[in-house]
Amino acid sequence: YWFPSKEALITALAERSARVAFTGVEDAVTACDGDALARLNAVLQAGFDVNMQTGGPEQLAAMISLLRPDNAHLYGRILAVEEALYIPLFTRLISDGVTDGAFETFDAEGVADMIYGLAARTNSMILNVLHADDAAARERAIDCLTTRFRLHGLAIDRILGLPDDSVVTLTRVQVEGLVAALPLSH
Repeated sequence: YWFPSKEALITALAERSARVAFTGVEDAVTACDGDALARLNAVLQAGFDVNMQTGGPEQLAAMISLLRPDNAHLYGRILAVEEALYIPLFTRLISDGVTDGAFETFDAEGVADMIYGLAARTNSMILNVLHADDAAARERAIDCLTTRFRLHGLAIDRILGLPDDSVVTLTRVQVEGLVAALPLSH
């Protein structure tokens, strides 16, 4: 009744969900009294924690339908909402780190965009877990996703001039928890 279409309703729900999750991430940054790296890691960890606390696995299962090619436009709109929230936060944290001498980059906003883009890209990799034919294939897909998170962390380390493994990434146990609600096959 209040929305002109199902797409508008889904977009509004996604915006509300993104804003609620973002509030939790902002709270984690505010609570962190460490240096720029500690604050960046707090944001990354809080993103996972908030998703898990607010029904992350269930939301993840619902998100699978958004990753279908016929929903690409809607998924893009949802990512745009999240992007508008997270990129300025990452930019501010990275800029502060450059000012403090903790990070080395000539384009804080570009790095922020890359961090967000890497995270958004892993969403589609979750489909590999969903489409796994059997338990062994599912385990390999979870291993691959865990490895990809580590690779993204190393890329961020190097872009920011940090030693390897400075940026905290999801462990295999965390990835398993993240995909726990997914059905074994689609």
